[in-house]
Amino acid sequence: MKNFYLIIDFDSTFVQIEALERLADISLKGVKNKARILSTIAKITNQGMSGKIPFDQSIGRRLKLFAPKRENIRELIGILKEKITKSILINKDFFRLNHERIYVISGGFFDYIWPVIKEFGIKKSHVLANRFVENGNGLTYDKKSLLAQEKGKVKQIKELNLKGQVFVVGDGYTDWEIKKLGVADKFFAFTENIDRPVVVEKADYIVNNFQDFLLIFNRL
Repeated sequence: MKNFYLIIDFDSTFVQIEALERLADISLKGVKNKARILSTIAKITNQGMSGKIPFDQSIGRRLKLFAPKRENIRELIGILKEKITKSILINKDFFRLNHERIYVISGGFFDYIWPVIKEFGIKKSHVLANRFVENGNGLTYDKKSLLAQEKGKVKQIKELNLKGQVFVVGDGYTDWEIKKLGVADKFFAFTENIDRPVVVEKADYIVNNFQDFLLIFNRL
């Protein structure tokens, strides 16, 4: 297929984990009530990924609970490189061959996503995510970013004005919204790392790994 674009999520899709949760774990080292804070962050993440709260609330509430530093991000990058989803790692050649037509669009942060993604040959300009900004005692985020807003992925893809079939692969509600609101042709619920029933039931296709996606993709 020549005239296509693939939009792929990062957390729990391209990598096996939720990166912001792991960053919180690193950043809160030595904090007395760390376990309670991490539990709250995980709950908020799940609420956002299941569509129970809008993304702008999800990201804001989580980052009020901890303030990461640059050295924490460097440590996280090393972890993420070891946590790339197995079926995606196996199919690295697909990403390299189709790098012009693949976008990684995430509500996570460019600061740790790009160092992982670049090994797959994807263009830097095709990695769209939030960015950390300095805030005295630690880092916060740019609230003006499209991807920090409600329906941010939809707004971001509309700006790209892609001409061709658009396929979305992801595990979360915000990935499904891209199809729901008319800026993608097909949504593939990716379940290799996590299965969110509220997302799976809305998908055009359910794929247990990236090979499953490729089997369907090659028939479309």
